[in-house]
Amino acid sequence: HLLPTESSKFASVSQEFTGLMKQVAKSPLVMTVIAIPNVQKSLERLSDLLVKIEKALTEYLERERSAFPRFYFIGNEDLLD
Repeated sequence: HLLPTESSKFASVSQEFTGLMKQVAKSPLVMTVIAIPNVQKSLERLSDLLVKIEKALTEYLERERSAFPRFYFIGNEDLLD
């Protein structure tokens, strides 16, 4: 992996989010979902982590673009493929 720290953080976020969504899928009623302990804090924390991971990825792509100017003409999604 090019960004091992961010990759492991993303895997952790993904796993936690998937677990939370499995709980939601069992009973998708709003009142049941908001009764999940710390659900709002968990989602806010996961969102913050994703923002940090995305920032690190963007910085990495900008460094690559600095080294290879032709990459400026390619979008982030295509560059990651």
